[in-house]
Amino acid sequence: MTKNPYKGPDSFTVRAKREGYPARSVFKLEEIDRRVKLFRNGQRVLDLGAAPGSWSLYAAQRIGKTGRLLAMDLKPLDTVLPIHATFSQGDALSITNEQLALYAPYDVIVSDMAPATTGNRNADQARSFELYMRALAVAEALLAPGGHFVGKIFMGEDFSAAKQATKTAFKEERTIRPEGTRSVSYEVFLIGLQRKVDGKATITEAKPLAPLPEVAPVEELPAVDAPVAPIHDRDAPPRKIAGGTPRTAAPVPGGRAVPGGRAGAPAPKSRTATKHATKSIATAVPAKGHGGRTRGGR
Repeated sequence: MTKNPYKGPDSFTVRAKREGYPARSVFKLEEIDRRVKLFRNGQRVLDLGAAPGSWSLYAAQRIGKTGRLLAMDLKPLDTVLPIHATFSQGDALSITNEQLALYAPYDVIVSDMAPATTGNRNADQARSFELYMRALAVAEALLAPGGHFVGKIFMGEDFSAAKQATKTAFKEERTIRPEGTRSVSYEVFLIGLQRKVDGKATITEAKPLAPLPEVAPVEELPAVDAPVAPIHDRDAPPRKIAGGTPRTAAPVPGGRAVPGGRAGAPAPKSRTATKHATKSIATAVPAKGHGGRTRGGR
């Protein structure tokens, strides 16, 4: 019985999980980027068919916080993207989808889309060709002059037509089969470098980028996790308590005050009386712990 090469994780899958990516496909984009230098800081990127999100995570990291990335897929995206990347659920291949132009014109458009395979190689290749050509049409409409495009396609009789269409739209065309591609797969990636301006593509005028929300650095956040007991000012006006009579400090001989005394009450007759009054208050109030909590409390 022939072993299924897609069953079980391989070294690329294990590495992807270890590095925080949802799929091994990230290493295909990483190799393409290394070989043709796709990304740089501050670019606008569109990821067509973004789920499960590995390509979006990698591209967002490469363009940095000054860049913008739109990820689009018909499926929901469970991967959490950084703050300068946006996910939109919808048809990534519809040129009439206004959401696609959120950050247009784009510097880079990438597509890792592939049809659900049926086992019929000719049929699968024909459907892959259709997906590629539709992604290329989006790139022709939304890429800025000089922009780059990456699209997946299955090798087959239509491959030469896809290759020629890419050459027509871009100054340079490259075909790359990344190392991370499984040995039994017949997928390759067509790369179009430096988008031509031929008057046919609709180049959307660049929109100003909205500033990202301010996020306070962790070190600037308060380090206290409990309310701090207020410090009472001895010169502040007395607070009223139940019964309407304000508490103040009662004067005693020698200029000291007894906490808890009533305003207008006669002063104690001796130091012994003062000592007893202070002791009675101390035993009535439980000792306080840090942050105004009683000891042992949480």
